[in-house]
Amino acid sequence: GPALVAAGARLDREIVEHAVVGFTAVVASLPYWWGLCARSLAIFRETPPDVVLTVDFPGLNLRLARWAKKRGIRVVHLVAPQTWAWAPWRTARLRRAVDRLLVTFPFEQAVFGDAGVPTTYVGHPLFETPLAPPRTDDAPRLEAPRVELRPGSRRRDVRRQAPLVLEAAARVAARFPGAELVVRIASPRAATAFGAVLAGRAAIPGLRLEGAGADGPVDVALTTSGTSTAELAAALVPMVVFYRVSPLGRLGKALLVTSPFIAMANLLAGKEVVPERLVGRGGGASLADALGALLSDRARWTGVRADLEGVRGRLARPGVAARAAREILAP
Repeated sequence: GPALVAAGARLDREIVEHAVVGFTAVVASLPYWWGLCARSLAIFRETPPDVVLTVDFPGLNLRLARWAKKRGIRVVHLVAPQTWAWAPWRTARLRRAVDRLLVTFPFEQAVFGDAGVPTTYVGHPLFETPLAPPRTDDAPRLEAPRVELRPGSRRRDVRRQAPLVLEAAARVAARFPGAELVVRIASPRAATAFGAVLAGRAAIPGLRLEGAGADGPVDVALTTSGTSTAELAAALVPMVVFYRVSPLGRLGKALLVTSPFIAMANLLAGKEVVPERLVGRGGGASLADALGALLSDRARWTGVRADLEGVRGRLARPGVAARAAREILAP
């Protein structure tokens, strides 16, 4: 969106404000997205570009990529869909749609390369070297800890997961009376959603809400799964990772999920270095217990931090944008 314009790109359409979540909203927005697809197809036919770069958003982008490739246009896709985590047969769709896949995590190159997708590991823009200094010290303040809470980045996810996070926070505050509990949410709309959940609950001592840019020292974190776990791993923050699932979701996991872990930190380490929890409604007690186990055992905390140093080393990579650009412009 605006960042592309600032970098010198010309936008044919501004799509950021059209992102929607929820069945009703998606149905209402279909005419816009159909129009966008029709416009893209017309461009591919009438003034075909030398290369099409699609970034993430596979539901839309892989359809556009397939149309472009059928017309002889070279297609590069940046940020791999997580077909290695669930429903791996979706990789066949990716293989048919792209000429080159640029992946952001090191283990993905072998996963997609072995599946027949031409793949290059370029690195993740969040982890270009030099990395920011760690946010933890060798000697944590476990008696009066600073706990970071990350309930998600999207408004819908925050609404679903805030009750779990607040339940866990209340239990941690009761067990560690001097604890600081910092809720970190990047999106203003998601922060508003969190505030709405918080408004209907009793006050939790030490709890406050901060934006994404206010990174400071922290002792442990509770975070939903996703890139957040890699960010915290690079910052050497021991964490508990959770994902909220319904009973039906648990069945779906058993049938479709192939990844051994949900936390990117564990995937990068190749073993469980931070605890993971699949929780349903009322699962805040389990999350609080996992946090308490880290905060009450200095040796365990130190061991997790030491393992995260290896993850931090795997994430660090120089020249991510330049490497991606060379792959995009390659003949």
